[in-house]
Amino acid sequence: MPYDDGGLLVSVGTSFEAFVAARSDALVRFAYLVCGNVHDAQDLVQDALVAVYPKWDQITVRDPMAYVCRAIVNRNTSVWRKLRRLVVTADVDPGSVTPTGEVDDRDWALSLLATLPPRQRVAVVLRVLDDHDYADVAAVLGVSETNARKLTSRGLTALRARLEERS
Repeated sequence: MPYDDGGLLVSVGTSFEAFVAARSDALVRFAYLVCGNVHDAQDLVQDALVAVYPKWDQITVRDPMAYVCRAIVNRNTSVWRKLRRLVVTADVDPGSVTPTGEVDDRDWALSLLATLPPRQRVAVVLRVLDDHDYADVAAVLGVSETNARKLTSRGLTALRARLEERS
C-alpha cells in the first residue's frame, strides 16, 4: 500500500532511510498532535524509529506507517504512565490574544485536543485531522474497529461539549 507525502511516494518494501526521509514530517506532526509538545513529539518519533529499525524487514511486509504510528502511541503511553500524570497545558498566553480579544484558532484547537484522554486524542487526530478510516485507527491503537469508532465518537462528543460551553 503506497503512502503519499507531498509528492514522495513510499511503498511497502522500501528502505528504512527512504521511509524516514519521506514520512518524518508527517510522523512528527502526528506525534505533536498526540502529545501536544513539539520537543516531546520529536523525541517520540526518534524513539519509535529506533525501536522499529531492527525489525524493519518484517514491518515493511505489512503497513509500515501504521506500525510506526503505533510505536509512537505506545511510547507516549509509557512516558505518561511513568510520569503518572498528563502534561497540563498552560493557560492562554496573553501574547496570543488578538486586540479584539479572540484567541488564535490554532492554539485554541490544540488546547481543546489536549483536554481529551490520550486514546481519544489519538483516535480523533487519526480519523478527523489525518483522514484515516476506522480500520487504520484500530490498527494504530491496537483495538477493534468498533472500539476505534467509540473512542472517536466520545472524543468528538467531548470536543463538541467544550465548544458549546465556550458559546
